[in-house]
Amino acid sequence: MARRPDQAGDIAWGKNLLQAAAERATPPNSTNPGRTRAHPNAAISLDPCQDTDRGRTGELGEATGREFGGRAPERRPEPYDATRRGGARPGGPRRGVDLADLADLATERDIATIPKVELHVHLQGSITAATASVLARRHGEDPQTALRLQDGGYPGHYPSFEGFLDTYFAVNQFVRTPDDLEFVAAEFARAQAAQGVIYSEVMFTAMICVRNGMQPSAMWTALRRGLAAAGTSTRVGLLVDAIRDFGRPEAEATLRIVEAADAPIVGLCLTGREGTVPTTEFVEFRAEARRLGFGFEIHAGEMGPPSSVAESLDILEADRIGHGVAAIGDPVLLNRIVRDQVVLDVCPSSNVGTGLFPSLAAHPVAAFWRAGVNMTISSDDPPFFNTTLTDELGHVVRLAGLSRVDLATLQRRAARAAFADHKARDAMVANLDAWLASA
Repeated sequence: MARRPDQAGDIAWGKNLLQAAAERATPPNSTNPGRTRAHPNAAISLDPCQDTDRGRTGELGEATGREFGGRAPERRPEPYDATRRGGARPGGPRRGVDLADLADLATERDIATIPKVELHVHLQGSITAATASVLARRHGEDPQTALRLQDGGYPGHYPSFEGFLDTYFAVNQFVRTPDDLEFVAAEFARAQAAQGVIYSEVMFTAMICVRNGMQPSAMWTALRRGLAAAGTSTRVGLLVDAIRDFGRPEAEATLRIVEAADAPIVGLCLTGREGTVPTTEFVEFRAEARRLGFGFEIHAGEMGPPSSVAESLDILEADRIGHGVAAIGDPVLLNRIVRDQVVLDVCPSSNVGTGLFPSLAAHPVAAFWRAGVNMTISSDDPPFFNTTLTDELGHVVRLAGLSRVDLATLQRRAARAAFADHKARDAMVANLDAWLASA
């Protein structure tokens, strides 16, 4: 049976975060010129979506009011009519950047220091060109040719989604041994810790490693060791994904190795190219996620149409949607996403890098914010798109005109949408509240 994060570890981690929160809330010896200090409790009511956390049964056994994966929030914000023109959702986030608002924008220091939560990042997509080069040489190949590098690095922009996948799989062919995987996981954990990410949910395509010749038990051991390399400063939960292109057999094989795993798995995920296999083929995969007490995320509305998002919600009852940007072209779907507070994990640079949008300015992330979409921000495959979570948050601050309070709101939403147990989520929110109050 797959191991959820251990109870003692969760409690200790939660206490560490709460202690850090208390320290952040302690008034400094001198105030920060030019910024009004918030009351330590003021942040509690600033998030318009703070009461929409979908209840789950915490892994320590305390029920939070609804079965894990329940869809309906206890209280919903006022519905937004995506078909009307002009203005933000009533009671929702403020509109985009005006010159008069520039002084209110979150600063570079805010973006650097905020405790970060990332929910949509691929472990195999976190392999830097430098790390990939080490692995290629380890297995007797020339990195420049084998990895499709350009001037020693990844292109950053690709002719198509398939062009990106070509580079992605060229890199991943060299993660062949447990030592390789431990190296990759350790590099990822250290990079997350370095940018102040206190919690990540990282997608891991276990079947890539199995097809590369790894034994599952050795694979999980290597993964645990690598992810622990950054110590207690950052915590990682795993979303084990199945590539939908390979159909139901891939999902069934993924489930078999997940059930025997000794790893901090918190969710299952469906990735790959939309439309290659009917969504109905994965009904059992979704049911097994629920049986195992895991969250369930689906990549949808990335390269596929809005109907892909609707099917993920209607047929598979996804807890979160990865990307979902196609919803911008369907006002009815967008209205539903806002009304039901469906969580979208949005990755702007990734969508630009695969050619889905011509530029960051053309990306719908600012429109989503104004509409009141319950979105989180992530980096997806960061080195492949020359980005980090810190960079992505900076882009959103600039594009949507986010203040320090807005930035905290955005990260609270990620904390509440995490598949971690409720004590861990509460600890993350407390840490963010204390950060906001420390200004």
